[in-house]
Amino acid sequence: MHVLLVEDSPINRRFIGLALSKAGIRMTCAENGRRGVQKAVSGSYDAILMDMEMPVMNGFEATLRLRQIGVATPIIALTGHGGEEARDRCLRAGCTDHLLKPVDAVRLVETLSRLVARSCQPNGDCDEYCEELRQIAFDYLNVQGKRIHEMQTLLLQGDYRQLEELAHRMKGTAGTVGLSQFTVPAKRLEEASLRQDRPACELFLEEITRLQSEAELSMSGV
Repeated sequence: MHVLLVEDSPINRRFIGLALSKAGIRMTCAENGRRGVQKAVSGSYDAILMDMEMPVMNGFEATLRLRQIGVATPIIALTGHGGEEARDRCLRAGCTDHLLKPVDAVRLVETLSRLVARSCQPNGDCDEYCEELRQIAFDYLNVQGKRIHEMQTLLLQGDYRQLEELAHRMKGTAGTVGLSQFTVPAKRLEEASLRQDRPACELFLEEITRLQSEAELSMSGV
């Protein structure tokens, strides 16, 4: 099976690539919707994994464009927004199915197998896979530490729109790489930013900062 992943986050690309390779699935990447459309048209893929929120061209625009030009390949939406309304929006844009971030590797492979009507079996050494996953999580923590400082600055500046965007990204990516302790506080920070509730934003950002310190300490001791 050959899958096209359209995703702007390098960390998500690494994790999904690792999960797919473990199942014997080949992957090609595009970093935004425009490049995704170009690669989907010029290549041959069994399925497309489409992040719905990206720069340059988002997943909704890219999916609509692909369907308009006659690309019938199954497209699986990857989004941090749950609920029937979010799912329906993805399906109306032309997506075949919808998966919620944080991405669950097992469910992702099962969904691909169902849509492409193939059985994908894990291969390779489990210890090697776990070590690669640990390295991805460690690298993500380094990036997230810088993002937390940026979020603190955004809160001081009262830039709730950018704060909401960074919290949304954290909500999806941290859990994907196995750092699920960040998912709930990031979701609450996202919601508080949308309300422009400064005290709540401060509270949840403090919790995220504490969890970051604990995770860094834990990872450094492995």
